[in-house]
Amino acid sequence: MSINCYAFKSVNECKILDNNINCGEHCSFRRTAEECAANRAKADEMLAALPNEMQLYIAGKYYQNRRPWLKKQANQD
Repeated sequence: MSINCYAFKSVNECKILDNNINCGEHCSFRRTAEECAANRAKADEMLAALPNEMQLYIAGKYYQNRRPWLKKQANQD
C-alpha cells in the first residue's frame, strides 16, 4: 500500500504524530507534498499581510528574528 503523505516515513511511521495508530489512508492529518506547500504559502501570505509590529513579534518569538515569509513573497513577484 502506497500512502501519498508528506509526513509518511514507512509502515505505520509518521514524522508528525507520536501515536502512529491513525497512520494510513484515513488519517485526518494526511497531506500530499503539494497540499503542504499550498498551506505553507497561504500561511506566509497571511503573515506578510499582518502589521509590521505583529510580524516583528512573531519573528522574534518563533523565527529567531527572521521573517522568511517576506523572502518567499519576494521570490514569487
